[in-house]
Amino acid sequence: MITEADKKELERLKKAYPLFTFCLDDNNYLTVVIGKGSKYCTIIKDGHIDKVSTLYIDKDHMEASISRDLMLIYPDLYIHAYSNKTGLATYVWVQRNNRDHESIGAVSITDSDFHKKLSNWQVESKKAKQDSWFFCTGHQKAEPIGDYGFFHFAGKYCKGWGDEHPEAREAASRETYN
Repeated sequence: MITEADKKELERLKKAYPLFTFCLDDNNYLTVVIGKGSKYCTIIKDGHIDKVSTLYIDKDHMEASISRDLMLIYPDLYIHAYSNKTGLATYVWVQRNNRDHESIGAVSITDSDFHKKLSNWQVESKKAKQDSWFFCTGHQKAEPIGDYGFFHFAGKYCKGWGDEHPEAREAASRETYN
């Protein structure tokens, strides 16, 4: 049964974490919707959620806020910020649509050239989004589609990269999607 204290906690969470959606059912199960297809559940009891859930919500909301803010600066990039053992890092893709992204790579937010890398990737991603172009994950630049060589782990690679790194092309050829 939902108490007034539980309702107040739900409202507090909604205000504190505006990027997330919160749903509380009659059994006090709280569903926290973080993003597309990403959610988890916890229980509100006596107007509180457990500390571990609070820590996860804090961390996930911080990551989502940073990702959103960076994508406002770099609109042709899809950026996912995440916590790792060394701090905060980002993984970056070419922003195409909700289903098709080309992997660019990862960069730590603490790297001295963080914004320089994102700026360069932004310029190249804008080119890669044009008709008949793609982003070569290996060379980190836009290439004409005629130079496309292979696909491997969400990255697209040009023929030149395959010639320079035959082990990468061989690994991709072992995958079922090539």
